[in-house]
Amino acid sequence: MAVIEEVLLGVSASLVASTISATTEYVTLDILKKRKIKNRVENAVVETIEPLIPFLKNENISEKNQELLINTCRDELTPFTEDSTKLFENSLNGQVLYDSLYEDGLPQVIVAEGLESIYSILFPRIATVLCQIPSAVKDWEANAWKANYGKLDDIAMRIRDMFEQLDSSNKRKVELDDDLFRSIVRDRTQRVKMDLDLAGLRADKAFTGKIEDFFVHPEIIHTEQNEVVHKVKKSKESLTRFVQESRYAIIYGDPGAGKSTWARWLEAEALSDKWYGLAVRVELRGLASTGELPSVHKLIRSSISQHFRENVSADKIREWIAERSLFFVFDGFDEVSPSRRDEYVGWIEGLRIATDNCSIVVTSRELTTEHLSDLSEQWQMWKMRPFDKNRISEYIKLWHENTPLLHDGVRDVDPEILARELSSDPVIKPLTSNPLLLSTLLMVHHLDGRLPDGRSQLYERYVDGMLGLWDDRRNVANDRVGLSLQSKKLILTKLALHFHLNEVDQLDEVDAISVVDVCCNEIGGAGDSKNILSELCERSGLIVGPGVYGFVHKSVCEYLVAAIAVQGCVCDQNNRRVDRFRLYENRNDDRWNVVIFLWAGLAPEADVEEFMFKCLKEDSFSLGVGLFADQINRFQPKIKNDFIIEFLSRGDTTGAHTFGFGLFGPKTKEIGPIIDSFMVRSLSQRNNAFQFVLHCIDSGLISVADLSKVNSIGLKDFLAIFFIYKGNIYSIECLDKVFSQMSLKVKTPNWSYWVALTIVERVLCKDGVQKKEITELYKNNFSDNAHYFLWAWMSYIISYDYGELTFDEICKSRIKMLSLYDVLNWDIRESGVLQETKSWGDKFSSEEDRFDLLSKFNDILSAYISLSDVSENVFETVARKVSFLIEARECLSKKEKEV
Repeated sequence: MAVIEEVLLGVSASLVASTISATTEYVTLDILKKRKIKNRVENAVVETIEPLIPFLKNENISEKNQELLINTCRDELTPFTEDSTKLFENSLNGQVLYDSLYEDGLPQVIVAEGLESIYSILFPRIATVLCQIPSAVKDWEANAWKANYGKLDDIAMRIRDMFEQLDSSNKRKVELDDDLFRSIVRDRTQRVKMDLDLAGLRADKAFTGKIEDFFVHPEIIHTEQNEVVHKVKKSKESLTRFVQESRYAIIYGDPGAGKSTWARWLEAEALSDKWYGLAVRVELRGLASTGELPSVHKLIRSSISQHFRENVSADKIREWIAERSLFFVFDGFDEVSPSRRDEYVGWIEGLRIATDNCSIVVTSRELTTEHLSDLSEQWQMWKMRPFDKNRISEYIKLWHENTPLLHDGVRDVDPEILARELSSDPVIKPLTSNPLLLSTLLMVHHLDGRLPDGRSQLYERYVDGMLGLWDDRRNVANDRVGLSLQSKKLILTKLALHFHLNEVDQLDEVDAISVVDVCCNEIGGAGDSKNILSELCERSGLIVGPGVYGFVHKSVCEYLVAAIAVQGCVCDQNNRRVDRFRLYENRNDDRWNVVIFLWAGLAPEADVEEFMFKCLKEDSFSLGVGLFADQINRFQPKIKNDFIIEFLSRGDTTGAHTFGFGLFGPKTKEIGPIIDSFMVRSLSQRNNAFQFVLHCIDSGLISVADLSKVNSIGLKDFLAIFFIYKGNIYSIECLDKVFSQMSLKVKTPNWSYWVALTIVERVLCKDGVQKKEITELYKNNFSDNAHYFLWAWMSYIISYDYGELTFDEICKSRIKMLSLYDVLNWDIRESGVLQETKSWGDKFSSEEDRFDLLSKFNDILSAYISLSDVSENVFETVARKVSFLIEARECLSKKEKEV
């Protein structure tokens, strides 16, 4: 085996040395410096190659074939040492180079010996060493051969760790009986791992790096009737729920929430030693360009290396489906053109049926269309929630530890202190819960030294900074093409506009160069377009390439289009302006949604006002309200008041969306009341009106007196309910105005009980309120269901929701409520009303947890009496009344049984 080690290390070191000599001025250095560099490089090669020795040993092939494999790699890679541009064309990724080199088949000598499977693993690994180490040395040269340069060692250790993790993952795959399936999974695992780990080795931007270095698992929730019924908080829970169990899930998330990052992470997890099967992740935007959607067999084969495809028969695929060995992730449904979404929905549903219990996940931004809602009932809808404060702190910690932007002296930060600092700014705080915006914010905060004024301004400063503004401030000369910041931004803007108007998210190199050529001609012969694209990729980090070009994130492209619309002087290829009128024209197309909201953050206040009023008066009520809510801090008081008046006169609740409340009460009402609501457009597309209405009530934009100005009965009921829920209704006068405006739709038994419970909990527990008068007011306005006030009163007195109170304090606050007993309606004789008190709880209560309200109330009275200043006569009177109700209930129940 020692001979093989020597051959492997010798071949690898020779390839690396030849590439370094061809790409740097290394040979012109003095002998001592060359010796130091050579030693560092050789040590790096040893670190990266060493894990390949046990890999070859574990494959149980002869030394002769091992030597054949290594020498074939050498022969095939030698041409790349003479022309290193080919390494960059393959993104410095050995796996990409392998796929490019062997499109027409593997070397005949490998095929003849049946070594295809081993070669498909070994070659990309040696090629990766050849790609990465000389690239790091070239960067070392650019840093004047600094003695403390650490990137070379860092890359060597990252590559070594990656190889060791791959071999660890493959140990479990060895247990699989199907040799072909095992080889396919191993090959796929290496491809995914290299793609994830190598992308960050050249990073100089906010959002790149190894996923495992930056990944913070989001909380993902599933709701029913506006109640959260399932939560996925941790990595293990995601793997279990979405991969190992047979599930079909739609994962919604805001722009930049991390949907695609999570999808890539989940694919890698499914391919690790934590699961046995094959994960297939498909970017739906890529399928959109292929025309006809593939069959399930074509889809699976397309995810497999071409050197294995011909061995994958339809029978094999059916066998894998039967064993539930496949898992599918379809990323970015929102990037599918609305005109093709029906087709895609049918295709996804057909795939679900064809793959028979194999798990499927679809990710998407929220849509303005209902396409994903049309999927069958087997699908569950999930929401990726914004980061909470713990996740924000964790992400800040990981970013400072791992971003290549920082040097070691500034990596030590207290993430909780920085998180509090960022959250203390009311403009910045909403940005910190979004992973993309948080990483951008950290980048801007570090390099710019100050915080932006909002989301759109954050993008503006980030784009300008990455295009060279920060380099100029630090006197770093990195511009190789001689373009000004304005020229670079114009080129990126034209690319963004081409992407957006043509509904594509990537371009091949020829098409990208063509767009840049046109832009260069406008500038006045700015230079070679291919070099400009290369410069923008390498130095700005805002676009990725070469080969196929795209923006680092879709929202960067959307920001650039929004900036065009603010100027209003740029035309498309049909000579039509891209301005606010164009935005209005496309207001119902969700591909334009983020552009509209980013535009609103950049545009003059008068333009935004005109736009949102026009939406409100015509057919885009939810967008008009959404823009107002998003930009509310910019508007003068008069504009706010005018908008609210227009909102009250034109607003309506259509019933297309509902809002519900949970209840602690009888089993017959465990679901809680539901009211027609309306949706407010935002960057996340769909927000219930809940937060908007609460803000208007809390800030005084809408008062109780305004209820009389509302034309729509539905909207009037909606606002009245929220005044009861959160408004300042502690006076008899305010409550009387609210009750008088409520329609019969919100005086049903469910709503009557909810209103009673809310008033008891929010109003009557306060000191200084007119408790008896408010109780009488309720009885007068909800006369048909007045008994619910008694049940609400009892529920409050026996509840144990302490908050920050001690047991003694909570008891005393409940005892105060006993004084209301003499104004309550105790004369209840309807059997159904009395019988429902036998099973009390909420929707999450099991049968064992439910209790008899009346019996529990009497039990609690005896516990309270020792803590009370209230007369014992009061306790005795109340206990006697409750006992009478229990007797009446049992008597009626007995009579019903006899009948």
